[in-house]
This record gives sequence, C-alpha cells and structure tokens, in this order.
Amino acid sequence: MLKYVTPSLLNVEKEQRLQMAETLIENGIKW
Repeated sequence: MLKYVTPSLLNVEKEQRLQMAETLIENGIKW
C-alpha cells in the first residue's frame, strides 16, 4: 500500500504547489 500511497501524495503536493503558483501569477497580473 505504501508504494501506491506515497507517489499519489507527492503528486497531490505538486498539484497544490502548481495551483498556488498559478494563483500567485494571476494575482500579480490583477494587481
């Protein structure tokens, strides 16, 4: 189970970081 769970958690963290980066860029353009 750990072999399957760990990569998925890492992918989720990467997706969250990408979303944060996108929101920061959008906010930068708005401001």
